Amino acid sequence: EERTNLLKFNNNVLLQIKEKVDKNISLRKIFDGFIMSEGQEKNLNKLLEMIKDKIDNKLIPERRNKENYISDILYFYGSKES
Repeated sequence: EERTNLLKFNNNVLLQIKEKVDKNISLRKIFDGFIMSEGQEKNLNKLLEMIKDKIDNKLIPERRNKENYISDILYFYGSKES
């Protein structure tokens, strides 16, 4: 799905998250806390609350819940960054 969006829109949720984390110091601190906590749910929820409304809805697959999809991408990106 992420690859499809990248080809179709030249953008995807992973790129949007990376851009927002790189440009916002407070979001970066929360993201780093999420990584350091090894993905604890309370840190994920805090991060998700800050970022979910900043993600373009057209990049979320229709059959997926937005929060669950973004959570999956956050776990993926967090594991890559750790």
